Amino acid sequence: MAGINRDERILLPKLKGKENYEIWASKVMLACDDDDCTDVITGDVTKPDVLQPQVDDESDSDYKERKDVYDVDMKNWTKMNKKARAKIALYVDDVPYSHIRGMTNAVDMWNKLKSLYSAVDPAIPSRILREMHRTTLADSNNADAYIASLRDKWTRIRDMGKDIAEWIVIGILMDNLTPAYDNWCELRYEKMRDKDVTFDEIAEDLIRYESILKDAANANIVRGRPQQDKDKKKDRKDKSDDKNHRSPKGEEECYGCKNAGRQYHHWYRKCYYKHPEQRPNK
Repeated sequence: MAGINRDERILLPKLKGKENYEIWASKVMLACDDDDCTDVITGDVTKPDVLQPQVDDESDSDYKERKDVYDVDMKNWTKMNKKARAKIALYVDDVPYSHIRGMTNAVDMWNKLKSLYSAVDPAIPSRILREMHRTTLADSNNADAYIASLRDKWTRIRDMGKDIAEWIVIGILMDNLTPAYDNWCELRYEKMRDKDVTFDEIAEDLIRYESILKDAANANIVRGRPQQDKDKKKDRKDKSDDKNHRSPKGEEECYGCKNAGRQYHHWYRKCYYKHPEQRPNK
């Protein structure tokens, strides 16, 4: 088995507490890399779910294939988990060990020690939570970007060992939408009274509803174009008529004189018959 030898293991420090956690975690991770078991600590390889019994409409060959895959995955995880558990447990002092004694999953052991001894600023999770509350759909390009931003902040908090209840994240997501989603929120709240939902389910539903709103908006634009064209033609006609009956300064043409049979073209304010005081002296 590839791995570090006994003499090299003696050089690895034991975890005492916050004072040496960062150094300890870095060296233990390197030791796990050397023994090909890092993935169970990072969560990239997880314990397979319980193998479900064969169902009525499942053939024997399909069940055997499913069982063979399960057996291989379980064997691989068990081997890696055993190595990682030993490396973590053997490199800690008695007090840290008391917090992980009895745990059977390496990733749980790793995260527990990280939450207890990592030198992360305790205020950082609260700051990220504040950023989550300030993240809005209006400030995002679309629902996908909005959801991705919330999910990223949620993951960062969990990586620090400070998880947030899923229903809280769902509440933040639904609270920071635009007024166009008010009806959608009310319907979701009604459904949530009868059935528990996950963040992923709400996120997928939000993306679908955003698509519906966009399709409706595009349809309204298409339906509104004939009327818009009519309005534009009317505006052009009005402007044309206005141009023909007004002077460059906006003065109205004198129709009183025209009605009286006088053909001299002039403007109302310059009419000598209505305003004789403006008649030039001969």
